[in-house]
Formats: sequence, structure tokens, C-alpha cells
Amino acid sequence: MALGASAVHARPADKSRFLQFQDQGKETGELKTSIVTYRNKEGVEVSLISAVHVGDKKYYDDLEADFRRYDSLLYEMIKPEGVNPSTRGKEEGGSIISVFQRGMKTALDLEFQLDGIDYTKPNFVHADMDPDTFFRLQKKKGEGFISLMLKSMRAEMKRQKEGKGSPPGIFDMIRAFTSEDSARSLKYLFARQMEGMEDLMAGFEGDGESVIVGERNKVAVRVLEKEIKAGKKKIGIFYGAAHMPDMEERLIKKLGFSQVGKERWLVAWDISKKKAPGKPSEESRRTRL
Repeated sequence: MALGASAVHARPADKSRFLQFQDQGKETGELKTSIVTYRNKEGVEVSLISAVHVGDKKYYDDLEADFRRYDSLLYEMIKPEGVNPSTRGKEEGGSIISVFQRGMKTALDLEFQLDGIDYTKPNFVHADMDPDTFFRLQKKKGEGFISLMLKSMRAEMKRQKEGKGSPPGIFDMIRAFTSEDSARSLKYLFARQMEGMEDLMAGFEGDGESVIVGERNKVAVRVLEKEIKAGKKKIGIFYGAAHMPDMEERLIKKLGFSQVGKERWLVAWDISKKKAPGKPSEESRRTRL
């Protein structure tokens, strides 16, 4: 999967280059995340590896295989220093975010990121805030739950006004929950909304940088600069897809990187209908007998 050099690719106006849903009709499709690589004049390569926090087991297996390519793999996670990321979700099972994500995993029949990724690999480098810093900055900026919800609502209304879709209605949700294959139906509904996450996160930024996106991205870029100074030549940044437009802008404008090659896409959610069991052949019936 080597990437050849090319000019910087412009972002299509109506499609994310980091997270896309390909609707294949009849409530089937694929939710995909990308790996986009950039290079500076010194030949250092940095790949933005977009993530969704619940996905198919194969998705995380594919990511783990790709992670071996990097001298350093920078990852997001708001955690205290010294805490093992692989056990954090189990130790803090009562947190709101953990409960929500594990609830999604169960309802959608998916894998949880903390279960699917081995964070103890030697090339993994923490590149995010600790909880104390995160909450201190949120308090300083007045970035509470209510203010973020209001920004999210304004961003959603703006999306609808621009004809970029609307959230599923109550009857859509009821039909999905009561269908024979409810996990697939729910995945389809949620996947159609996922592409709009970049617009919603951009709404969080407002007139300045939010803590949840911009300030955390600053931390990741500072860690990236340290890894470059340490002589690392091939670096991956494994962050949520909604962080990537801002992260890309920092790479290009601040650090002088340019994209090389095209995006590589991984299927995070394979939303295909289950195959109906066929009639057993005469040979298989004889075998069972």
C-alpha cells in the first residue's frame, strides 16, 4: 500500500476526506475512514489515521496491521499519565462516555476501540491532554456541557438549512429497533449521520478554538514536533475523524507538510444484509446423517 508523491489534493466541497458513508441502497452501505499521508522537505512522513470509536473487529485488525509501519504512533485519549490505556475503559466503566460507547457497541453489534486496539505496543505515544488540564481549560473558556450542546444544535440547524441532511425521526428509530436485523438497521441510520460530524465539530470551534478539538490538536502537534526532533521519519497520528480537518491545516500551514498520494480507505462499518440460510445440499445432509 505504498503511497506515491503527488500534489496536495483539494477537499471536495460535499465530501469529507476523512470519514465517508457510501450508501448502497436497501439499508446497506459502508462507513469508511481514511489514512492520509503528508511529507515535508526533509522527507519526514506523517499519516493522519482517522478513527471511529466503535467499529467492526476487522476494522481494528486492519488498523493494527497498519500501525506496525510507523516509528511512532501518536494516539488520542484524555487520561492521567501512567495509566494503561487498554485497561482504562474497564477501570472507568461508569463514566458517561464509556457507558455511551459501550452501549453503542452492544446495540450496533460492533467492537469497542479500547478492546480492539493494543495500546501497549512500543511505538505507541500518548499525544493528548490529561483530565486535569482538559477540565481546567474548559472552565477557563466557559466550555461546559450546555454551551457545547447549543453550539452543536446551531451547527445541526445550519447543516439542515444547507440541505446536508437531517437526523432520523422517531418512526425511523422505532422501525430500526423493531426490525429483524435491528443492529444493521441502526448502523445504517447512524452511519448516514456520521459524515456530518465534521460540520458539528467545526460548530464547536465557533469564533475560537474549542478545548475538545483545537486545544487537544495543539497538544498532538507539540508531541509530533518532539518525535520529529527525536529523528522519527514515519509517524502516524491516530485521532477521531472529526479532528482531522483542523489537524491537516496545522500540518500544512504550521509545519510545512504537503499531502502525498491519495487517501487510503478502511471499512469501519460493513452494513450488509445477512445472507439468508440456503437449503442444505444432499451431500451435506448425508454428512450430518
